[in-house]
Parts: sequence; structure tokens; C-alpha cells
Amino acid sequence: MDSLQRFTFLLGVYVVSLGLICATDYIPESLREDIKKVKEHIKMSDGDKRLFGNPVFVKHLENLDSKYQVGLQKLLVHEILDTYATILRKMKNNIENESVQLSIANIEGAIGVLDKSFLKYNDLKKTLQELWAIKTGDLTMQKKAIMELMKVYQKASILAHKTNENQRKRRQAVRRQLR
Repeated sequence: MDSLQRFTFLLGVYVVSLGLICATDYIPESLREDIKKVKEHIKMSDGDKRLFGNPVFVKHLENLDSKYQVGLQKLLVHEILDTYATILRKMKNNIENESVQLSIANIEGAIGVLDKSFLKYNDLKKTLQELWAIKTGDLTMQKKAIMELMKVYQKASILAHKTNENQRKRRQAVRRQLR
């Protein structure tokens, strides 16, 4: 095989591979059918989207890569999936059609399987909920917070320094690659 034939062959393999990568669809056909069945049951078509105004979840996924680091992206997606699980449970309890209940259960199961890859964020979620529940106006809480302030400030300073250091290293690495 001469070099032109090899090049043509490799180019063909590349184009086919690129097509397969771009055509990858992570939603199984059975899940698509279950979602379609639920939409039909609640009498919702794809044309109804404009009737409901602003999106609920999709707006939080726009520009996700540019807004957040991977860990925060995963936490956000975990929260969205958790909310979907709650919505589906409530829907299933309010629907009498067994076939639709089964479809909802299948969707719920698929979301649960997907959400397992984000399980480590449950601890972070619980921690955040505990922090948000702190009564900042309570005098006892204020005194405790002031007593711990030096340790917290020190830890935050170390973390900020590490983050700045990592960003500096990444910028330097990019500059070296560009030379």
C-alpha cells in the first residue's frame, strides 16, 4: 500500500470514528418510549413547550462547562436528578393507569441508576443544608462562630492559595505548549 492509499484509509477510519462519536446517544430506546408514554398520558406534546414559559432545569445546564468546575457541575446535576426522582414519585402516586405507572417507575429507575454515579455528592448536599439551616441571628451561634473564625479563615486561606497556585500552573503549562 502506498502512502496515499494509507492516508485515504486512515482518513476514512477517522471520519467513520468521528461519526460514531458524534452519533452517540445515551438515552435507551425503551426509556424514550416510557417518556413518550408519560407525555401522552398527561396530554403533552413537543409543541406545548412554548405554553409553559421558562424552562425549569435546562436553563441551569446551559454553559455549564464554562460556569463551573467538574465537581460543581456534578453536584448540580445530582440535585436536578434528585428533584426529578421526587417529581416522578409524586406523579406515580397520582396516576391510576398501571401502564403509565410502570413507565414512570422505569424512568425513575433509570434516573436512580444514573444518579448513583453522583452519590458522593449526597454528603456535600447534607453539609450545605446544615450550613443553610444555621440561625445566623442567634447570639449563641454567633459566639460559637466567632470562636471558630481563626480556624475557618486559616483553612479558607490555604484553599484559596492552592486554587490560585493550580490556576497559575495551568496558565504556565498552556504558555509552554503554545511556544
